[in-house]
Amino acid sequence: MGKFLLFQVVIFGIVGCGITVPADGTVAEPFWLSDARSGDAFGDAGSADAGSLDSAVAPGTDEMLPGSEVTATVGTPGGPSSSYYAMWQQTRVLSHNPAPFGDEWQVSRTTTIGLVRMDWLGNNGQAWIAPCAVHTNEVASSQLTYPSSFINALTEGPFAVKRDATTITQPGKTQWVGTQKGYEGDMPSVGDGNHPALSDDDADGHPGVTIYINMPFFGDQAIYVAERAKSSWIAHAQPDGTFVALPQTVGVKVTVGATESILVAPTNDKELPGEAPEELRLTPTTAETGCAALLAAPDLYTNMSWPP
Repeated sequence: MGKFLLFQVVIFGIVGCGITVPADGTVAEPFWLSDARSGDAFGDAGSADAGSLDSAVAPGTDEMLPGSEVTATVGTPGGPSSSYYAMWQQTRVLSHNPAPFGDEWQVSRTTTIGLVRMDWLGNNGQAWIAPCAVHTNEVASSQLTYPSSFINALTEGPFAVKRDATTITQPGKTQWVGTQKGYEGDMPSVGDGNHPALSDDDADGHPGVTIYINMPFFGDQAIYVAERAKSSWIAHAQPDGTFVALPQTVGVKVTVGATESILVAPTNDKELPGEAPEELRLTPTTAETGCAALLAAPDLYTNMSWPP
């Protein structure tokens, strides 16, 4: 038996021929879409308490204060306004071949498109993000896919925002995905699918959230991940009305399980030289824009190509 054929037999003896990926569901529409269609522009935005937002940014600076994360509430009575945006956000890294036997590095770009609502009382506000789709380019013949249940688990808000004549600032927020909201302790170690901080956010019966991957020799497989990420950004107005930011994000992402144990491994990424690690673009849209409309014409709403 030749060496390559023997290698194939060993590989398939370990991993089999892949799983059957379940039929996908539907990405949830933003909660405010029903508000817009019913004429209630502000929905259930809550009671006024915008003054507390000022503590999130050090006076006279754009620096996020330690522990300054604020949950904002902006009331509906007396003059608040809402703004709506189509979101295009991309992270860029050098990613190691995810196959257990791969050793090459390639550029990986993960792009999320979605919708953003911001409610304002003066220059202080609160925001929500409703992702509609996520796409990662193929890396070393391996392709990640993100089911609607994963995308729905990425919904964020409310979180504090501030504005002036030319910028929108998100001074600091934390996103928990597959991890209990508010958890600040030690994250699970690789393969620890029983960690008490894990949350089955996509309600599929597996720890964390599920992402599918198609890989040479392995076919379709699933990996279960948990993440906690802290971010801040300042988006600057462009001549076409779009706001552009280069977010600063520090986070931990852990693979806590997989359909094949050999796929449970540390995330192995590094900075991509010569490019910002993250870019956010907010293009004004209307309250009536939902995921169905955005996905039908993503280039039109975001002014960016899709898939990227």
